[in-house]
Amino acid sequence: MWFIRLFLRALSMFLGVLIVVMFLYGALLYVAYPKTPNALIKEDPLRKADAIVFLAGERDRFDYAVELFRKGYAPLLYSPGGESSWMIRHIHQQTTQLKGGSLVMSDVVPNGTYGEALNTAKFAKNHHVKRIILVTSPYHTYRAQWIFKQILPRVHIMSAAVPYDASYWDEGTVPTASARYASFKREQSKFLGYYVLYSWPIKWIDQISQK
Repeated sequence: MWFIRLFLRALSMFLGVLIVVMFLYGALLYVAYPKTPNALIKEDPLRKADAIVFLAGERDRFDYAVELFRKGYAPLLYSPGGESSWMIRHIHQQTTQLKGGSLVMSDVVPNGTYGEALNTAKFAKNHHVKRIILVTSPYHTYRAQWIFKQILPRVHIMSAAVPYDASYWDEGTVPTASARYASFKREQSKFLGYYVLYSWPIKWIDQISQK
């Protein structure tokens, strides 16, 4: 009988802790979840950094990173990988013209933005990077910065949205309001997926399993 009482007491304690954890998890998700199209755009005041990191994808991301480099915001340009072959050619053509500059490109093909953050973490450790400017498209800035902060908690990350990017949210860049709304919902879904996969306590469990 005492065993049953002990089991029920342990079960109730476990369920109580589980409810508290799930409540905190849901509350943090509610706070972090982007609720409007404008919430997806994260821009920080820029200061000098140790490196400018530009994410794979649109050519504008690299071009804006070079623009910031030429303005003296950082001595290093870093690509976490995943660029297409034509984009790699474009990058090398442009960077050969940079005087006194340095470009580092990852040779590890990442799995999405999370993989780019992992590659950047290795780069930051090897180059003693403490502050980066993260360049990506406007609609991608919020999710990208959130992911990078999960992987690089000790690195100060400044988000830089490409100002001349044909963003989903700018007037005239998509034909209808419904298309803009569909793009917004798609990015919301991506954030939710990343939050479930890579936020606490999932991140803690993953870190413990790797030790």
